[in-house]
Amino acid sequence: MRSLPRLLVPSVLALAAACSSKPSNSPAPAAPEVAKVGDAQRALAAPQTVPGDAGLALDAPQNVPGGGGCTYTEIKGRCQLTAVGDYPAMTFIGTVDGKAVELAGNTVDDTAAFKPFRVGTSAACTLKFETQGTCTPCLTSVGSCGQAAWGAQSAHK
Repeated sequence: MRSLPRLLVPSVLALAAACSSKPSNSPAPAAPEVAKVGDAQRALAAPQTVPGDAGLALDAPQNVPGGGGCTYTEIKGRCQLTAVGDYPAMTFIGTVDGKAVELAGNTVDDTAAFKPFRVGTSAACTLKFETQGTCTPCLTSVGSCGQAAWGAQSAHK
């Protein structure tokens, strides 16, 4: 039988002492809780909240005021259809802040304003920039502003 090296003897003795010692009277540490699949499903089904949202549940109806007290600068011009079909689009042609502009990429919501409804048809329309209140900052009388119109609205302020 071979003997253990001298350096290992103290470690082996300490380990043997630890294993043969009597258990203490203190309670054993609590085992970590293991989530069950049902717990996860219940957690996902519960309404979730996000810090800073005044405790409103994300899946609860949000009754957010739509704004009000709005005034707009109205700029008269022409809107020319540039696309029809699923995503009708138009270009606003007019004068904004003394400069002639053609603001492309606006969506068309009021297709009845254009007769006939085909690319190239134009109709009188108004570009509206909010000047006061909490409403949509950029609108047209026939649809929604595209990126170019939003840029003009930002420069208009």
